[in-house]
Amino acid sequence: MWFYYDKDKSGIFILTSINAKKTLNIKRNPKVYFSVDDCNIPYRGVKGRGVAIILENRTMLTEIAEKISLKYYIDLIIREQKP
Repeated sequence: MWFYYDKDKSGIFILTSINAKKTLNIKRNPKVYFSVDDCNIPYRGVKGRGVAIILENRTMLTEIAEKISLKYYIDLIIREQKP
């Protein structure tokens, strides 16, 4: 799952459909647990828990979508440039 960590807002953001199973589960119970792993050697990761909030502000959603896309687009370009 693609995500974006905003250190200024101390939040992890993901995008998914309003009808996705994740969204429906969060509406029912906003407590979440997460794990972020790095698949590169040396392997490392972080686990945590928190309370999820469903955002509906389109301007904020667009900003988050752009940040998530940019993060992974740049990563793909870097990978393509490696020999």
